[in-house]
Amino acid sequence: MTNINSENSDQPLGLEAKAEGSFIAFAAGDALGWPVEFPSKVIGSRLKLPLTEAPFAWKRKSGGQYQPYEESIAAGCYSDDTQMLVAVSRSKLWKGNSWWNHLAHIELPLWTIYERGGGGATKRAAQAWLKGDAPWESRGNLPSQYFNAGGNGVAMRALAHAVHYSARKSEDCQLVQDTLRDGVITHGHPRALVGAALYAFIAHWFFRCNKTVSYGEAIEHALHTKEIWGIPPTSSESRTNWWNAVERAYGQSKYRELWMTVCSEVEDLLQIAKRGISEGAMADDDQVLKELGAFGREKGSGTITAVSSIYLASRFGASPVKGVLRACNAAGADTDTLAAMTGGLLGALCGFDWIPTAWLDIQDASFLRNLARQLTSGSAQEPSLLPTSPIRQRDIDTLIESLERGEEKILIQDRLWASVVREEPVRQLAKSTSTRAWTLKSADGQTLFASCSRRRKAGSLQERTVDGDPQAVDQEICILVEVENIRITEAFYVDLLGRDFVITTEQFVKVGSVFFSETANKANKPHGISINLTVSDFLAWSDRRLKRQKGGGPRVSTQNDSHATLIDPNGIKVTITTKST
Repeated sequence: MTNINSENSDQPLGLEAKAEGSFIAFAAGDALGWPVEFPSKVIGSRLKLPLTEAPFAWKRKSGGQYQPYEESIAAGCYSDDTQMLVAVSRSKLWKGNSWWNHLAHIELPLWTIYERGGGGATKRAAQAWLKGDAPWESRGNLPSQYFNAGGNGVAMRALAHAVHYSARKSEDCQLVQDTLRDGVITHGHPRALVGAALYAFIAHWFFRCNKTVSYGEAIEHALHTKEIWGIPPTSSESRTNWWNAVERAYGQSKYRELWMTVCSEVEDLLQIAKRGISEGAMADDDQVLKELGAFGREKGSGTITAVSSIYLASRFGASPVKGVLRACNAAGADTDTLAAMTGGLLGALCGFDWIPTAWLDIQDASFLRNLARQLTSGSAQEPSLLPTSPIRQRDIDTLIESLERGEEKILIQDRLWASVVREEPVRQLAKSTSTRAWTLKSADGQTLFASCSRRRKAGSLQERTVDGDPQAVDQEICILVEVENIRITEAFYVDLLGRDFVITTEQFVKVGSVFFSETANKANKPHGISINLTVSDFLAWSDRRLKRQKGGGPRVSTQNDSHATLIDPNGIKVTITTKST
């Protein structure tokens, strides 16, 4: 017999502790499993399995095929799974019955700025909402892609609904319908929606259950409640014309037939999980996950991930840390989502006390715990400065421009969205583009990582002037340049621009948004790079430079009344020009 509340105590756990444990374990599983999912994107070192419970820093190739750059992931940073869980939680907390519109028209479009590792279906839907269109009503082939989207992008965020309803005397059908209403924002195939409904239903059962349950009872409970988690969306979705789109894509009767077929598939998957659980300590988890399809072509489907996470939570209810790590180490599976969803269930099952100390330092741990507590109480109020109108592309463009200008407070629709913590150095992996990246803190306390890529001419860094300051450097793009001696480079640019415009750390020298770092590999030294700096008043800059030089400093190769050319210690051509009128 396994105690559903704790591996050490028969005393019922408080709902708040369960919610906190659920959110922290979810984010920890996400953070640990993320690099395992796509090992080909990990830069610098091979992952060593099995992973331990301690989060670790790593680097990944981001930006896709055409705008690649190296992204540094700090230890404990989570991906889109936790980001979407937070987005749904905020919507439920702040907007009450209007949560759906807030999620579709504000949270999801804003997510396009800071998403990390998002799936194709969710990103396509977000872009559609950004244009003011529902994905099932968009032009081109997007509606077809939408109704074929059966991935786990809905299931990964369904935990928010389970926590929300856990403290309320509501029928399970209400929980399921809210989960489905959420799901159709991004996914249209029954596999995505049924998987999310099943996961939310079992999580909700764990949250509200305060008794000792038998080993594997969650799977038995799921097998006997298909009439609840398997119910299709209700006609309330007609207000969004969703059912009209279903009629065009399938015909409602055929869609309902497909829905019931998927429910039968889930029953078959649950039977596989039941057989695995029946083997007890002798169970071969890899074999069970293989039979469930967790290593196959459809490994990222909503149904497979939901049943796989329920299996692992049932299997490791007495050793929850092992359960999360088992999911993280399932190389070849959708490890971040599988581990996150498994962690979410185990937190709902076992509370908070089992959470390892190392997981208390994951990204936004305090924020996540507070969010979980608020969901159980429903006590949170919407921050008055956050955007309330639908987010459109012009809002995103304005936001990016604010970041590029170096503003510290980022506003959307004249409301505070986030504050800039710092700009991050970026190592480029392609000559045709350059990327800038920032760490932000949202108005309610979440850490966000935003980036912007621009096409550029090879070997040239074009910069823009800040009006009113003849020395200011305000760069539209960013590059990381490796040099042999960082301190000599620092001295050069301090002499050239003045200390106020050169930021230094032990590892980097930052000029505008050009980051210099030191390398021992001479092959990595810059070749053929030129930097063009534009000043508002060239003569004023020249006079100030001469006063700072005091007979020394950088030598000017050529100079007239409108420009000067210098060569920095690394062989980089630096041109100072006057602002054109």
